[in-house]
Amino acid sequence: MSLTEDTSKRKTTADDLKDNTPLKDHEQRMLKALKSLFSKTMTPNVHDLVIKVGEEQIHCLSGLLMSQSSYFKRLITEARSKSEDIPTVITIEDQKQDAIKNMVQYYMTAHMDIDSTTSALNVIELAKRVDCDKCCIAARTYIERQLLIFFDELKFFEGFALLDDLENVHMCSKTVSDRSEEILNKYSTAILEDVDFVCLPRSTFSKILSKDDLEMVIKDEYDLLNKIIEWGVVNITNRRDRIVCEDEGSRVYVCSPQRRIQVISKADASKYDNENIVYCSELRQFIDDLLFLVRYEHIPPQHIINKLEPKHLFTAQELIQLFKAGVSAKNKLPYQILNKFEANGEEETRKKRQRETLGSFDFFVSKEAILSNNRVILPTFLFCNTSWYVMVMTSQHKGEPHLSFYLYNKVITDVGHLEESIPTIITFRLVNTDGGAKKQKFTKTWQEVKAWGYANVIPINDLLNPVNKWLSSDEKINLQVSINVQ
Repeated sequence: MSLTEDTSKRKTTADDLKDNTPLKDHEQRMLKALKSLFSKTMTPNVHDLVIKVGEEQIHCLSGLLMSQSSYFKRLITEARSKSEDIPTVITIEDQKQDAIKNMVQYYMTAHMDIDSTTSALNVIELAKRVDCDKCCIAARTYIERQLLIFFDELKFFEGFALLDDLENVHMCSKTVSDRSEEILNKYSTAILEDVDFVCLPRSTFSKILSKDDLEMVIKDEYDLLNKIIEWGVVNITNRRDRIVCEDEGSRVYVCSPQRRIQVISKADASKYDNENIVYCSELRQFIDDLLFLVRYEHIPPQHIINKLEPKHLFTAQELIQLFKAGVSAKNKLPYQILNKFEANGEEETRKKRQRETLGSFDFFVSKEAILSNNRVILPTFLFCNTSWYVMVMTSQHKGEPHLSFYLYNKVITDVGHLEESIPTIITFRLVNTDGGAKKQKFTKTWQEVKAWGYANVIPINDLLNPVNKWLSSDEKINLQVSINVQ
């Protein structure tokens, strides 16, 4: 017996006709005929259905629509229950004319004559409403072709604006999603450096700001914050549906025709057109989700107050929380920026406080370390762009061992001096577990003297006596050091 199939005796199946040329020709003739039938210039008696949308009348075959669309089947059935006239006439209100026409054309001919991305977006919106996935995909394909052309031609802003429009009505394909991600990975820096970066849709701008490997020609994250503010002000002033709501703040943002962003007093706002003025509360609300994409831990501590506070976008408590949250995310430094902006109604005091930077640092030293070492050096920390460390010392005073605390500037220790002097108020506080404290507060200027301290704070015997409650349950003391830079 031969193992080779004798094809001459096998019956012809339907699969054998898939590539049959006569069948393909027949399909093409059918599609051509349907396209001709779809023309409204054909004799009305050829059609049994007329769809009226505004001034437009669309002639078509009801059977083709009813067999493919439950939406049109319902409309046609309802119309025929009221009237037996042929052709059946359906009037569709409150729908975009081009979307209805394109959908009917698709059901009739498997094709849509979409001539713009706006028309395609209209089709998707309507098709989703009437549950027509095939029309959605056909319209999406038209948009995505245009998207890929924009990306291939490096027309970033046109491409991402269209992508945003598409994602608002339909999920894009994996091909386009991957391509857009590739563009962002490769060109994020160039896009942000372009003067038209303010044209980016919010979703794309947010993706760029979220990138960990973002490299820009900027000094620090503070410049990135300025870009967020510029993006926000420009987009607010360009909104057609904007309702201007004046707030109670003393400052406003103004956008010049040259797109120069300034913070001015509310008293000077009358010099500018109202549509170019953005109130601080309005801006804060508009860019709130973007503000928290800034890596505040990378902004030098003194800038948190000196540069961020004049933006009038953050409350004093938020300045504290933003800074602490950033440092916490880094899991490195025990910073705690204290609130120096409590309102007291005195402008001069507010300006003075604006120039101050206050850092408070908590340290815990074990009883064992104190008893086994004359000097305990605590971990180095950064503050005001310089390094510091605290030394806990045991020394004799009046024949009895006492504990002393000293704050060292590591730069002065290593180099011998600071480039610029730092006038400070220093506070040492030894905290009792019941809330009591021993503290000393003094003013010193740092430039060449490497350490200032609090000598003979407490006798060792008093420190170790459990009645005095200086040691915690795990036998550690709590030392707090505050540095107020003037």
